[in-house]
Amino acid sequence: MNTPTQRPANILIVDDTPENLQLLARLLGRSGYTVRPVVSGNLALQAVRLLLPDLILLDVRMPQMDGYEVCQELKSADPLRHIPVIFISADDEDEDKMKAFQAGGVDYIVKPFQAEVVLARVRTHLELYRLQQELRSRNSRPAAPAADGLDQSAAGRIRELEVRVLELEELYHRAPCGYHSLDRDGVFIRINDTELGWLGYAREEVIGRNITGFLAPKSCDQFASRFVATKASDNFYNFELELQGKGGRLLPVSVSVTVVRDAAGNFIRSQSTVFNNSELKKTEASLRQALAAADAAGKVRTELLSALAHKLRTPMNTIMGYTQMVQRETSLSESVRAQIEIIDRSSQKLLALINSFFEPSKNEPAGVAEPPAPAELLEPLTVADMSAVPADLRRQLHGALVGADYDAVNQVIREIGAVNPGLASRLNARAERFEVENLIHLVESSRQETIK
Repeated sequence: MNTPTQRPANILIVDDTPENLQLLARLLGRSGYTVRPVVSGNLALQAVRLLLPDLILLDVRMPQMDGYEVCQELKSADPLRHIPVIFISADDEDEDKMKAFQAGGVDYIVKPFQAEVVLARVRTHLELYRLQQELRSRNSRPAAPAADGLDQSAAGRIRELEVRVLELEELYHRAPCGYHSLDRDGVFIRINDTELGWLGYAREEVIGRNITGFLAPKSCDQFASRFVATKASDNFYNFELELQGKGGRLLPVSVSVTVVRDAAGNFIRSQSTVFNNSELKKTEASLRQALAAADAAGKVRTELLSALAHKLRTPMNTIMGYTQMVQRETSLSESVRAQIEIIDRSSQKLLALINSFFEPSKNEPAGVAEPPAPAELLEPLTVADMSAVPADLRRQLHGALVGADYDAVNQVIREIGAVNPGLASRLNARAERFEVENLIHLVESSRQETIK
């Protein structure tokens, strides 16, 4: 924010995506800042040399010259090196953040960003930059008696900076995730209100105590090994732990840890971002229960079908057995034998349906076999056979087969029997098989749709 006596802060926005430029330019412009948007790293360097900005918002991923290269170029010479650079990127990996700070950035904002966060960080870094500029200006001039106006101006700006710091503190404590900092021994030196709420402790009950006092026993060894590795390197570490709150309540969390060092590379503190995984773990448990229930239901279904198939096959086998015994009798009349054959064929047909429906393969089939084509009924017949059939009956037979109208098929075969009994008998046997296989196909299709 700018006071009436200050010129509007000049902010350079660098992003190769026009939509992002427009969004940031509108946000900062409405807050009273002078905004200069550019779409590439090269244009950004040209713009900086024409007029020094007070702050730069710099995208990381850009063609030709990325944000890291632009920042390194800026930090290579005065007075450009003093301009604060805030990186803005969709990349939330720890390695990207580390690279940004190593290039000279003062902050890193992850897209999609919150407008309040962007404005708060911009205000803070602008105030720090102005105070640093003023300090450099005073140090470059010969010593002179202090000017009350200058001292009052600096004091006012410091008060404003304190207000900005309070705003950042509020964001820190009200964040939806936990934050804490540990010293080299793993002792809490800072923790936000969110994480305190998860633990159920007051701040004075946590600060000054080792974090292992707030971990589930199984997580203590894991944390110890990870913390040693973290202190020994500058890598970011991500791992899962269980916090133990007041009353022994366990809270599954994922933790991202980085390290703050002094200029000599000595460890100062660790900084951790903590995410509550309770809902995620509940969802995972519910999913496991649903899968277990589905598996159990599948087993019950298989057992039920197996038992039902057995119950159906037993009387069918009896019927088929007695039918075959009767067929061996030589004293049967032709009419009785024909009826027995019908019973036998019907029994075979019903058994085929039972086997098809109640005995799916151990591994579900990739698909259902195609039913026999109508022409298959005529395959064993010769030209001479069919030439003995009147043309109108041949046409009727073909139409009935194409339409799978088995009543019509049987009617045509009976009419053919009046002309050629032998051919009618052969056609009848083929028609029975043809109907069974088509019915099997329909049952298999229905069963697979039920499984899906």
